[in-house]
Amino acid sequence: MIVYRIILYLVQPFVVGFMVLRALGGQENRSNLRQRFATGANGVGQAPTIWVHGASIGEITSARGLIDRLLAQIDGAQIVVTVNTITGRDMVDRWGLAGVAACLAPLETGRATERFLDNWKPKALISLENELWPKRFQICKRRDVPVLIAGGRISERSARRWARLGSLANKTMQTIEFVAPLDPHNGDRFLALGLPKNRLGAPLNLKATVRLAPPPAGSVDQLDAAFPRAQTILAASTHEGEDLGIIEAFSLAYNVNPDLRLILAPRHPRRADSVASLLKTQGLGFTRRSDPLASPASQPVLLADTLGEMALWYSLAGLTVIGGTFTDKGGHTPFEPVQFGSAVVHGPDVANHRPAFDVMAKVNGAIALPSLADLPAVFHRMNQTDWHEMRQKATLALQQLQEQQSDVNPLIQILKNTTKLA
Repeated sequence: MIVYRIILYLVQPFVVGFMVLRALGGQENRSNLRQRFATGANGVGQAPTIWVHGASIGEITSARGLIDRLLAQIDGAQIVVTVNTITGRDMVDRWGLAGVAACLAPLETGRATERFLDNWKPKALISLENELWPKRFQICKRRDVPVLIAGGRISERSARRWARLGSLANKTMQTIEFVAPLDPHNGDRFLALGLPKNRLGAPLNLKATVRLAPPPAGSVDQLDAAFPRAQTILAASTHEGEDLGIIEAFSLAYNVNPDLRLILAPRHPRRADSVASLLKTQGLGFTRRSDPLASPASQPVLLADTLGEMALWYSLAGLTVIGGTFTDKGGHTPFEPVQFGSAVVHGPDVANHRPAFDVMAKVNGAIALPSLADLPAVFHRMNQTDWHEMRQKATLALQQLQEQQSDVNPLIQILKNTTKLA
C-alpha cells in the first residue's frame, strides 16, 4: 500500500494538469471539475445515503433495477450515484428519480474521496465496476463505510497484474465487505487475490435484470420500410478495431445482395467521424442518424451516431453483431438484442457476459465466430437463413439464466446487516 501511495503522490500533479487541460479545451467545465475533486457543497441532509458507483453508462444502466429496489426496501434512503463519464451522470439525471442524485466520481487522489465522504456521509458504497480502487476502498474502510461489489468481475489479465502486486491486492481485498461476483470464475479470482471466503456471495448479473424500454411509438414504422428486418444487420456498440472488418464483410455481402442493410452503432458516438471515414473508403453510401436532413431510405448504411436509441436498432435488426467481442473489451450484453427478437452473432471475447454466451452456445442460440474474417459468410446467408429457431432458443436460455442470477436481495440484506438500515 505504501508503494501505491507513492505512485498516487507522483501522478497526482499530472492528473490535475490533465483535468485543467480538459477544462481549457472545453471538455470539462468548472462544475464538472468541482465534482471530480469533490469541492462542491453537496449532501442530502439527515437521510441515510447509499453511494452507488459505476464507470459509465453501461454499468449504471444495469444498476437501475438495483437502485429501484434500494429505494423501495430501505426506508427514507437517498442514493448518490457517481459515474466517471459526463454522459453517464447526465443519464441518471434524466431518470428524474426522487431521492437519487448524480455527480462525477471523485478522483482517486485520497483527498477527493475524503471530501466526498465528508459531503455526502454515505452509509455504504456499492461498486459496480470491474476496476478496483485501493485508496478509495481503504478510506471507506477507515471511515466504517462498508464496500460491497455487485456483479464483480476481474479479467484473467487484471488478476495476473494484481497478483504481481502482492500485499496491495490482499490488503485491497480486506477492505471489501462483500462481493456478488458476475460468475463463479470471477468469484474464484477474487478469492485467489485474498478475499475472505465468507465475503463471497452467489453470482449476480445486474445486466440480466435490465429490460430496455420499447422504442418510441411509431419509430419502427418510420424506418422498417428502409430497413426490413429480414435484410437488416446491426453492429451494436462496436469498438475501434472492429468497424473496418464489419464494414468490409458487409460490403462483400452487399455486392452480392444489394437489398442488405447495415445499422452501425459505435459504442462511443464521438468515434462517428472515424467510422464515417471507413465507410467512405469502402465506397459505401451512408446517412448519419444525427443529420436531421438525411434520408435513411437512400443509402444501405445508417451510422447510428446518437445515444439512447438502441431499442430501436434492435427492433429493426434481424441479426445483431455484438461489439466488443472481436477485441479485448470482453463483449457487450446479449440480453438486449435477444429481448427484441434479434439473432446474435459474436466473436471470441465474451468475458464480460460469459454465463449468458455459454448458455446460448449449449442450445445453439447464437453464432460464435473465431474472427471478423468469418463474418462475410454469415452476412451472405442473411436472406437464406431462418433465424426464428435460434432466437427462440436464445430467449429461453437467457430467461432461465435471468431467474438464476438476477436476485439482488442477498446483496441488499448484507447492506442492511452491515449498516443497520431497515
